[in-house]
Amino acid sequence: MIRSLLKLAFVALICIVVYNRFFGNDTEKEQSKRIFKGVGNVFTEVRDLARAEKDKFDAGKYDAALDKMQGVLERLKNHAGDTKNTLLNQEIAALERRKAALQREIDAAPATDTGFQKSADKVKKYSDMARQMESLTNDIQRLVNQVAPTNEQ
Repeated sequence: MIRSLLKLAFVALICIVVYNRFFGNDTEKEQSKRIFKGVGNVFTEVRDLARAEKDKFDAGKYDAALDKMQGVLERLKNHAGDTKNTLLNQEIAALERRKAALQREIDAAPATDTGFQKSADKVKKYSDMARQMESLTNDIQRLVNQVAPTNEQ
């Protein structure tokens, strides 16, 4: 019920702004122009955000982070081999599978930007990849902290 009222109020506001833009007095027309300009600026900012996220992937920002993660995982593997810890090897293998899946997803990210809807979809996809990257980093850090000796004196 409340959602329907909010939708109705939103539609009414749009109708008022459009009516004022074409049939209002000079003050109302000027106010409507500012509103349209503001809405246009919002869409421009969203488009710029989508392009910035795309550029982050194109620039290889996440590739460098994945390379560093691989180095940490290699050191963990060496430690697991030295200590013959099979559980640690299993955890490392699971993290490597997640890293490889994320790498495939990043490599498959489209390089062209066509259309607003596709840009919005890309922003969602890129932000999802960023969350996956953060989760993977946190899990690797947790494993490193678990394996690293504590320096208590």
